[in-house]
Amino acid sequence: MKRTIAQYFFVFVLVTISLHAQKVLWETGVTGEYGITSPNGDIVATVGSRIISIWDWKERKCLRNIRVHSNRVMQLSFTPDGSTLASVSRDTTIAFYSTKDFSTQRVKVPSESWLESGSFTSSGKHFIVVNRDLDVFVYETASKKLLHTKRKFLQNDGQPITFLEDGNTIITSTDFAAVERVNLLTEQREIIKTVPTQEMITSIQISPDNASFVIVTTDGKAKLYANSKGYNAKPIGNANDTIVAFRWGKNSNEYSWVTTTGFVIVAENGSRKFVPYVENFTLENFMVDNNQKIITAIESDGSVRLFSTQTTKLLTILDHKVQGSYSIAFVDSNRILSSQLDGTIQLHEEKSGTFLLSSKESEGGWYTLSKDKKQFVQYGNSFVTLFETSSLQQKSSLSFEFSVDNITGAAWAENNSKLYVSCSDGLIRILRVSPLQCIDSFRVSDKALSSLSLSENEELLCVVCDDLTTKIINIQTQSVIDSYSKNNGRQVSAFFSDNDAYVYSSSVTGFVWKWDVKMADATNVFPEPNVSLTTIQLSPTNNTLITTTVNGNIRFWDAKTYQVYHTIECQSFVTSLAVSNEEKKMITAFADGTIRLWDVEDILK
Repeated sequence: MKRTIAQYFFVFVLVTISLHAQKVLWETGVTGEYGITSPNGDIVATVGSRIISIWDWKERKCLRNIRVHSNRVMQLSFTPDGSTLASVSRDTTIAFYSTKDFSTQRVKVPSESWLESGSFTSSGKHFIVVNRDLDVFVYETASKKLLHTKRKFLQNDGQPITFLEDGNTIITSTDFAAVERVNLLTEQREIIKTVPTQEMITSIQISPDNASFVIVTTDGKAKLYANSKGYNAKPIGNANDTIVAFRWGKNSNEYSWVTTTGFVIVAENGSRKFVPYVENFTLENFMVDNNQKIITAIESDGSVRLFSTQTTKLLTILDHKVQGSYSIAFVDSNRILSSQLDGTIQLHEEKSGTFLLSSKESEGGWYTLSKDKKQFVQYGNSFVTLFETSSLQQKSSLSFEFSVDNITGAAWAENNSKLYVSCSDGLIRILRVSPLQCIDSFRVSDKALSSLSLSENEELLCVVCDDLTTKIINIQTQSVIDSYSKNNGRQVSAFFSDNDAYVYSSSVTGFVWKWDVKMADATNVFPEPNVSLTTIQLSPTNNTLITTTVNGNIRFWDAKTYQVYHTIECQSFVTSLAVSNEEKKMITAFADGTIRLWDVEDILK
């Protein structure tokens, strides 16, 4: 059902209800806030908020979406052989993932503050974590056991830190102007270089042989300090370059850096290659694989770009960043269909949330599946597009005249051969399917129509109008036979239930009515006082009514007693939800772009 953003954002009073423990089976969201490439360059791992996505970039395929953290993921790191990926989260846990079978082991860090960073040592034998209080935790990679804990060990908040081979020694910056070596066992500290600069150190990168390091400062300069030369500074790049970041390769003779115009790759033989940006974008992070063939660049808008160092061309963009989710539905027990604000349609594996297919053929966000789930229509500003569900291939499209500002809803009829669509010009249009063709229309209101639903016997339409009414339409006569209104504000959605005997309708002011179709009167009222509703839906057995609100609450109501018996509190509001036919799972789409699959078997019993 199509709704405007204005319908959601009404002033509300937050009503606090106790939160029960929930089980989120998986979650998808924005990818590309942070990303790294595996050492051999075959796999790209990206993270958006709490969700880690692992990609086969050559196939442009997301292999797996993983959500094990309950708070933001701060950093990712691969072991040198690429067999293990690790993540560090503000929820004070670290997680280790096998890149072979995606098996996961989560470890709780005994930290009193959130974790800021963590990475494997160059040998891969140890994993070192630093929290906000500057405590240091050293883990053995193989056993995942905590070996050392050093409280308040580091001296300056926000300092760049890197780790030496043995896992016992770190190199860090003090007061952002000096570099020191610190032994975690003896706690001995040694200043190895004072940096003569007015700028702060932004990163320290130690060479693979531990014999030298490169410092990047906020003035855009990078300098190499080698032990064999008494740690005397050697400038990196040209004098006019503004260096954003520096990376070592698989040995100390291979390295790369990025400027404001492109990447510079230095091979083992000393030869250099420049890989320019193909267009202007703001770089957040970059990596080069061990073979110096692939550059992985993370853009500030969340997209992941891969460049070839051989052709110096852009290879691909992994741009599955979510801009706000709209429609969501179960296709079958194996697949889920979702749509986004920019018109992207995605088919997910139900078990893991992995993207099976993705398509962007139109600019609309909402869609409606046919009753047999084999096809669906996507609709938006003056158009309706027909797709095949299994392939996401467009079958046909229909555009309307400019006066039809928006298509706001669609309902399938007559064995999926006909469509009824509600329009912002107050008309219901009747479309023939395959190919799409408008065969008739009739007026329901002088005001815009915001949604519609079809009765089970396909004799009646329930239409929500912007004149604050819900109208019942006789399809055969194309006439309004009833109009429901309680004068409690704009209605959000309405649908038939109980073999077409009742209509549920909801408003932005927080009320849900259950109307007796024959009596044309409301029999019960579900109040959500002063809190705008975003969706309402009955469970498949009609035992539970589920409502969602702009303050992020998902409420479960007993459909017989009209009492709330369960509440889930979320950080963003739900734009669409669906419950599986067996009532074991619920899928929700959120305005922030997150999609979550929930285990609700114990709730809907």
